[in-house]
Amino acid sequence: MESLGLTADYAPTCSYHSWATEHIRVIADTGRFISLQHTLVMLFKNADGTMSEPMLNKHWRQDWSYEPAELHTFRGAETFARHRPARAESAGAWSQSVWQAEDSPRYAAPGRWEHRGNLTVWTGENSFRPLPRREHTVRKDYAGQ
Repeated sequence: MESLGLTADYAPTCSYHSWATEHIRVIADTGRFISLQHTLVMLFKNADGTMSEPMLNKHWRQDWSYEPAELHTFRGAETFARHRPARAESAGAWSQSVWQAEDSPRYAAPGRWEHRGNLTVWTGENSFRPLPRREHTVRKDYAGQ
């Protein structure tokens, strides 16, 4: 839910809610490539007020590659391009490539893992990321998708 606007004339849009349980399954792990499929188990309220049976829905996927040779990157305005990182950019890096529910590309970026005590964080390089598909269906106030 949005709660902050960065312009003087900002007015929040009507909020919407969806609910589901998200599951993540490892579909590949070679040590240098890991693919994680996200699925949603959803329930719906029927017209008579009863709850539906659970429905399984394929959601997004994330692929992790160690020292990637090539990335399928988002460039803005529904445009994608192949990017071959320089060896120095790729050395020791893990890339995250995100794919939409229908397996079309969403974004990709190399990044580095940092381990500090009990905290592990992956920080991706700056990259463009398109507006999520769900926002295209309910929001009209974004520009430059």
